[in-house]
Amino acid sequence: MIITEDEVLLNLIKEDNSYYNLTFSEFESLLDEYKNVELKPREMLDIPDTKAYFSNDHNKHEFNCKIYKTMMGLDKWIMLMKDDVEGYALYLNPATNKYELAWYNVNLKEPISEDEEDKIRTCYVPI
Repeated sequence: MIITEDEVLLNLIKEDNSYYNLTFSEFESLLDEYKNVELKPREMLDIPDTKAYFSNDHNKHEFNCKIYKTMMGLDKWIMLMKDDVEGYALYLNPATNKYELAWYNVNLKEPISEDEEDKIRTCYVPI
């Protein structure tokens, strides 16, 4: 599942400050400073004192914010994790030069179809 900022906005609680209705690029900009840490490929690190939820989610399903180092290259993504297994990856799509959210599960070794994702996804879906 790929989500664009045309479909949904994000809210962020960072160090007791709240930010509402953020585009993905605004959200990334507020957390970009945390990407300066050294990580091994596929390593994930908590961003302290941060939580996020989707702006259209009246029940405010919270996601923990983390930094993730991709397997290839130097990319580091911001992760919105429901728990230690499942959440969403915020990344810059090189083809469109726009930020997107993709559903993420640490147990998957390769991409699966959206139908298969629907069968195993347990976290909140904003659209």
